[in-house]
Amino acid sequence: MFVCVQYISKICFTYALSVALAIAIIDALYIALSCVGVATVINIERIKIIIKLIGCLVLILLGLNTITSSFDYSLINRR
Repeated sequence: MFVCVQYISKICFTYALSVALAIAIIDALYIALSCVGVATVINIERIKIIIKLIGCLVLILLGLNTITSSFDYSLINRR
């Protein structure tokens, strides 16, 4: 996380701060859900499929954004 924030902070400090905050919120949410016992819910087949599909779509979006950003075009809007 630190390397990501350090690299992005050279571009824009507020953007780097928002990325770090997003990472921290997602990590906190994941930890909280793990504490509650999401493992039992994930064993339900429909929910497992939905989680896998959402994860796959996020990875595809991030990969495509990485590829297109090398051509100075971004799929994710940076303000």
